[in-house]
Amino acid sequence: MKKNIRKTRFPTGITIFILVICLVISASVSSAYFYFITRKGIEDITTATEKYSKTLAEAFTEVAELSYKTRQYRRLQTLFQEKIQANIIDEAFFVKDDGSIIVHSNSERAKELKGNILTEEFYYNIDLILYPLRKGSRDVFFRDYQFAVTEVPYRRDIRKFLKEYIYPGIAVRGWLVNRAVYINKKPMGTVNLLIRKDSIFSLIETTFKESKYLLILMSSASLLFSILTGIFINTRYRQIARRHEPLPDKEVAEIIPETDYGYSP
Repeated sequence: MKKNIRKTRFPTGITIFILVICLVISASVSSAYFYFITRKGIEDITTATEKYSKTLAEAFTEVAELSYKTRQYRRLQTLFQEKIQANIIDEAFFVKDDGSIIVHSNSERAKELKGNILTEEFYYNIDLILYPLRKGSRDVFFRDYQFAVTEVPYRRDIRKFLKEYIYPGIAVRGWLVNRAVYINKKPMGTVNLLIRKDSIFSLIETTFKESKYLLILMSSASLLFSILTGIFINTRYRQIARRHEPLPDKEVAEIIPETDYGYSP
C-alpha cells in the first residue's frame, strides 16, 4: 500500500515576498549606479574642460595680442579652426570693446553678424563676453553660458530632477571661456571660446541606458532567484512532511507483533 503523502501548496506568498525584496534591491543598486557614475563623470568632464580651455584661452590671447599689433590675423584664425575641427571647442572669436569682430572662427558667421556680435544680443551676452576687459583682469574666466537659440535636450520634469539631484547646471547649454587682450598695458578686447555641454548630455544618456540594462538584468535574476527559492522551500517541506506521515495499520502490525490482548507495546 502506498503512503498517502500530504499535498503541499507552492509557497507563493514567500516567493512574492522574496521577489519584491530583490526588486527593491535591484532598483536601489541601479539608481545608485546612475547617481554616482553620472555625478563623478560630470565632475571629471567639467574639470578637464576648464583645464584645457583655460590653457587654450591663454595661448590664443597671446597670439591675439601679437596679431593685433602686426595686423596679421591669419594665424589666429587658423588656430581657432584647428581646435574646432578637433571638436575641442565649438566657436571662438576675438572682439573689441565695442563688440566689433576682429577674428572669428567662422568667416561666414562673421558676415552674418555684420562684423559685430551686438547684432545678435540674445546669442552673444556682451556683458559676459566683455567682463574680463571691464574688470581689468588678466585672469582667464570659465563660466556657464546659455546659448539662447538652443535648448537642453530634456523635458522639463527630467531637467528639474537632473538639476536637483545630479547636475545643477543642466539647464545651461554650454560654457564661456574668455580673457582680456592687452595692448600697451591697456585692455582693448577679449578672446572668447564657446563650448557646448554635449559631452555631459552624452554621458547622462549613456549612463541612463547602462542603469536601465543593469535594472533589467538584476530584475530577471531576482525573478529566477525567487522562483528557485520557492521550489527549494516547497521541496524541503514535502520531504519533511513525508518523514512525519503516519504509518498505515498494516505496516504498524508488521512492526509490532499482535498478542491476545492486542498489540504488545
